[in-house]
Amino acid sequence: DLSRDATVDITGAGALRHAEVTRLAAPSLAATSGVTLGGASVAGDGTWNGGRSEPLRIAGGKALLDVPASSAALIALT
Repeated sequence: DLSRDATVDITGAGALRHAEVTRLAAPSLAATSGVTLGGASVAGDGTWNGGRSEPLRIAGGKALLDVPASSAALIALT
């Protein structure tokens, strides 16, 4: 459902100590410009010069993440 936000709980294979998310955003699902990953621009050919990630809350051994509708998130767990 492209119009609904999602709340995601992620459980790792072991005890999670740290989790980070890098978010993909764009003006629309069909956008070919204005696309960012971690706040850094993604070129039309897909090249990207890195961006920033943000820490995720960890509670009860789970990483907790809100994902807005029509967006994506890359998650790193340690």
